[in-house]
Amino acid sequence: MYRLATCQIEKNMATIRDATFCFLTNHTEFVAQKRRISKQFWNNKLCGNNFEHSSLKSAKGIGENITLFAVVRHPIDRFLSGYADKCHRELFYYTAEERCFGCKYDMRCFVEKLFRTLVGYYTNTIEKTRMINYYVRHFAPQIWYCDFGEHKNDYILINYHTGPNGTRRIADDFDEVYKQAQVPASLRANIHSEML
Repeated sequence: MYRLATCQIEKNMATIRDATFCFLTNHTEFVAQKRRISKQFWNNKLCGNNFEHSSLKSAKGIGENITLFAVVRHPIDRFLSGYADKCHRELFYYTAEERCFGCKYDMRCFVEKLFRTLVGYYTNTIEKTRMINYYVRHFAPQIWYCDFGEHKNDYILINYHTGPNGTRRIADDFDEVYKQAQVPASLRANIHSEML
């Protein structure tokens, strides 16, 4: 297959990359089921976790000369997107009393509790419950992901573009990465159009 790996950072296009990797890994079934990359979500994904690796070392095990990339996003933009998504729109993982540490729509409360949670998580002084892990995954500093501390220079970093033409710029950046990984032009064209 393709010597291609990505590090998933939540709120940095993780869902679309997951769907794209499923499309590339299991193309025949993906197409046979009339699935679309832009319509895949965590609760209806075809491939499950079949192609996921839990560490950079494991991902590098797919072969020599892999194309390794990650999407990075301005921290404030990522935080606001996460806050709107997890504290206001996403109503099915936790009850209103539990969601966002019970802060309801109080951003100050959420930021203060998130800060304490991240410090406790980093210093290993809090219990890492399902809920704690959920919010850490979506709000932790991006440097905590992908073994960036040691391996940031091993990655092609794609900026999460915003503003006019932001979506097209991201799609074009992804296309360059997939081209480098020798993904055929026909598949790249499908991915590109699904990202727009």
